[in-house]
This record gives sequence, C-alpha cells and structure tokens, in this order.
Amino acid sequence: MICSASASARSHGLKKVLALGKRSAKVLKRSLSSNGSANTNSVARPGMSVYSWGTGTEGQLGHGEVDISGLLSTTYTEMSPKRIDALESLNGGIVDIACGTSHAAAVTADGQVLTWGNADNGKLGHNKATGKVCLLPQPVEGELSERKVVQVECGKHYTAALTEEGDLYTWGRGETMTGGPGPLGHGDGKARKIPEKVFIGGKEDLKLKSIALGEKHMISLGLDGEVWSWGKGEFGRLGNFANTDQATPFPIEYFLDMDIVVKQIACGQKFCIALTEKGDVYSWGANDKCQLGLGGGLAMDYASMETLPTHVENIPERISHISAGFGHGVAVSESGGLYFWGSSLWFEPHLMTALKDHRIVQATCGNSFTVALSDAGQLFSWGKGFGFTLGKTGALGQGHANKVVQPELIQSVANYPMQKVEAGDKFCLALSGLPN
Repeated sequence: MICSASASARSHGLKKVLALGKRSAKVLKRSLSSNGSANTNSVARPGMSVYSWGTGTEGQLGHGEVDISGLLSTTYTEMSPKRIDALESLNGGIVDIACGTSHAAAVTADGQVLTWGNADNGKLGHNKATGKVCLLPQPVEGELSERKVVQVECGKHYTAALTEEGDLYTWGRGETMTGGPGPLGHGDGKARKIPEKVFIGGKEDLKLKSIALGEKHMISLGLDGEVWSWGKGEFGRLGNFANTDQATPFPIEYFLDMDIVVKQIACGQKFCIALTEKGDVYSWGANDKCQLGLGGGLAMDYASMETLPTHVENIPERISHISAGFGHGVAVSESGGLYFWGSSLWFEPHLMTALKDHRIVQATCGNSFTVALSDAGQLFSWGKGFGFTLGKTGALGQGHANKVVQPELIQSVANYPMQKVEAGDKFCLALSGLPN
C-alpha cells in the first residue's frame, strides 16, 4: 500500500528523487557537452507560419485587431485558421506554440519567448506594459530573455518556460482565488510580472525535460522520468494521495515506489495524464466528466476523483502521445489510432474509427473540442463549436460554429501542412511544416 500523507514517507520520496537527480547531473553534463541542451523532447523544426482561429476577444489570436460586429455579438471570432502576420518576419521561424485560457505564446528558433492576449496578473511577462490586453506578439522581459527557451506553456493566469539547460521559469498570478499558494512554484504565493527561476528539489536545482500546466496546478518531468507536481491540490490533481496544496515542486511518489519511468506528461483543467516508457497511460485528479478514462458511468459526480496515478486500461496497443483538456483526454497509439475519453461521453478510451484512414501523430484538447494532426500534416477537429457565453467560438476552425460530432478535415488549410497544433480554452494555434 502506498501512502504519501505522512511526513516520513514524503521525506523518503524526496530523498529518493534527489538521489536520482544527482545521477541526472552526470547525464546533464554529458548532454550539454554533446549538444548543448538538457531538453530531450523532439523540438519542432522552425515553422514558416503560425495560424490561429477561434475566440480572440482578448487578443489571444495575435492579429492586432479585435473586430466585434453584429447586433447581438459580444466576441471577436475567426471561424477558420488565419495566419499571424506579426510572426512572419522573424529570422529562423517558430519552434513552439502554446495556448492558455485567454493568452498565447510562441518560441522563436533562437529561443526567445513571445506572448500576447489577456495581460491580467502579469502572465504575459511584459513588465513595463500597460493595458489589459496585448494584441500582437511581444517579447517576454527579464532574465529569461537572455536564455534559450525550448518549450513554453500557458495556464489560466500564468505562464511557464523551459530552457535548453533544463531550467524552469514561471510568471503570472501567484495564488489561487481562495488564497492558496498557486502554481508558480516559488513557495511564497506572490505574483511575478517577469519570469523567475523555479528551483526543483530546492538547493539541488535538478533539471527538467518537459513541463505541463493545468488551470491552477503544474507538473514537470525530470531527466530520469520522475514527475513533480505543485499548486492547488483539490480533487487529488497533484497525485500524492491528498487534496492539499503544495507551494513548491514535490515528486509524485507513486511512480518512484513502483519504479515507473514516465516519458510524457499532460495537464487538464483539474487532472493529469502521464505516458510511461512502456507505452502505458496513467491518470489522476478530478473525474466528474470521466476524464480519467477509468470507467464508471452517469453516477460520476462533482466529487469523483483519484488521488493517486491509476492505470488507464482498455487501450489494446502501445501509446506514443497524450493530451488533456477541460474535461476529456486523448491518446495516440504507435499505429496512428486516436483514443478519446471524458466529456461525460465516453467513460473509457474509445477508438475514433472516423480517423481510421489517417495516421494520427498528435492531438490537442480544448474546452469540449479536440483537434488531431495526421502524419500528412492535415488537421481534423470535432466537438462543440460554441461556449457557454453569448456568441460562437469558432474553435473547430471549420468556417462555422456548429457542433461537429465526428472528426472532420479543416478544409481551409488542407493544402498547407502543419507540424503541431495546440488548443486553448476556445481557440487554437497551429505551426506550419510537416510533422517530425
């Protein structure tokens, strides 16, 4: 039986992962000497263009204008993918993109971070900026501007970036609405208007290879496959057999105790998904919409949760990619199949047979919608084309705001190959170029 509630158990888990970290330091040194980077993720080739679509009322589409027209309309929407011209003139192109609830980010080929959209809580990292929105991509300020970034992620009120050396920087809102420590990981609950480094394992300063952001929590993946979590602990989303908040990064002991090596992580709004080196999927956190993929039924309610990582069964093949959204998750198999669960539709992983003639390599989950990317660079979307507010979101990119039950090709960019797609709450970004 695994229980991380006791102080002695938590101390044991931390000592174990710190020991792993010392071994990782040697790996890091070899890695830096050979290729200059601690990040082992497959970094995208520089894309020629970035496209955005969906709701853009707060500037998150990056087009420099917000046109709200129509007698009953309260939102600015792009129903189909539209190229972000402000990112066209950058030398070397873009290598990473990210979407939050109402802001977005991109990483240039030389490692610079650009952000735009809603500027509340300092989540854009523009220390000297004024106003509530930033309509065009602007560089993040502070120490991070002197580092080479390889990954950027956006939460609801905050942003995080990972450098090629494996260092983590976070900025934005420092506490939750209820006064909890928040997801920044600095330990003091204070907001940061510019990026500040997070020390993993305290003074040990362990290095990371990837990060994932939820609404009010965050997880990261260490060089040895260990998973760290912090932020709001409600619904067990931190994976340590509790519902308590965690102000600084702490290892998820289940994976350590079971000698499970994780290779990819994903955060939904209030839950997490992990993919192991063996191709197995684990999930934990809120399960009110069956977003954990563990079965159940219509009896699942607001209080349903799992506080420890739990194996997602009933996937008959090895998985190569995962994603998590507002209330659902997806997994892509090594053969190119896509499994969907959650949104109170499928209680367990369900193979999307409508995509059987395409080899899917990546997928992304938004708020009640999904976008998948094939090995030919084509995008397919399905789900709700509207939100709970007045006005359509256009998040599916299909040129209309109607609900799409089964995956459909996004026709307007069918002849423009994409290599990556990311979904926010009600909008998307896509990076052009063939998938790796």
